[in-house]
Amino acid sequence: MEPVELAKLVNGKSDDQIYSALAASSTGAPHELEDLIDQVASGMAAAFDPSAATGQSAVIQYDITTPEGPHSFQLWVKDGTCTPTRDCDAKPRVYLSLSLPNLLRLVSGNLSGQAAYFSGALRMGGDFVLSMQLESWFKRPG
Repeated sequence: MEPVELAKLVNGKSDDQIYSALAASSTGAPHELEDLIDQVASGMAAAFDPSAATGQSAVIQYDITTPEGPHSFQLWVKDGTCTPTRDCDAKPRVYLSLSLPNLLRLVSGNLSGQAAYFSGALRMGGDFVLSMQLESWFKRPG
């Protein structure tokens, strides 16, 4: 799903409406939500701005709640690169936990990290100062 298409899918929609839209576009293939989360993680890596994270090295773990259960991925940031992985064995510097609709809102620019955190839609652990910088590390649509 392209970033602009994703932004339109989630803009102004409730969680139920987002899940309904995802179900309507479903092909019935196994692991569709995992595949969508993989696409989001890859999209985040593609949107990574190395100049915004100069000198930083971090493992960022995202724990995503979905109707199918929890899904996790990590972004490994090092030497100006950002690599997504489902392998969550590395110790993260920052943990972020949120629902799939809020992840989609966050990466599409329909929700800021600070608004998500202060509304309770996003829970954080680890290096709080770093977590507040993360949003600037990724270009967002729009």
